[in-house]
Amino acid sequence: MPIRVLQPAAQVDTVMRDHLQQMAAEQGFRTRALAAAEPESLALAAPHPVFNLGLDQIGRRGALDRVAMTGWRYLIVAGDSVVASAEAQASGPAAKAAFSNTNEGVFVQSSAAALAAAEQWPEVKDGRFALGLLRVPALYVLALWLRDEEDGGGGDLFVPLAPSPLPLQAGERMPAAAFEAALQQLKRARSPRRGAAN
Repeated sequence: MPIRVLQPAAQVDTVMRDHLQQMAAEQGFRTRALAAAEPESLALAAPHPVFNLGLDQIGRRGALDRVAMTGWRYLIVAGDSVVASAEAQASGPAAKAAFSNTNEGVFVQSSAAALAAAEQWPEVKDGRFALGLLRVPALYVLALWLRDEEDGGGGDLFVPLAPSPLPLQAGERMPAAAFEAALQQLKRARSPRRGAAN
């Protein structure tokens, strides 16, 4: 079954579409691909909730069950190509949203590639997954979060986006336990060693 794209509240869609249309009409984009695109060719696609995982949460039991939603992210399409992403800040699924930013960085294309690849995986085709994005700012990690809607979350998959720090492998599907274990390893590597000089 195709990965389910969640639909944000109408207010979120309105905020994002109005901002995109206004920026296009006023030639207000400062990034190359958006500035070069024909305004009428731009469209928002694949909305997905964004969750932030704090460094202090990594390794705690049930951390992913309590992770905070921080907004919605869309891919921006020009014709048939993904050229950017756009985000709205929102503290929950029903919270009022405000436009945050557009981005043409490296995570945009890796998001599109990872999503296209995930759609072809047998476990995804045979299951029911909803699209999300997990951000771990302290470790510079972004991952698609394919949330299992059949198994109560027990079959969630994470797909680290390029560039990803080792031991994560960009584009590799990881069960939740393996992904959390890799984050714990990254956290330990980041933390100062006990007894090290200040």
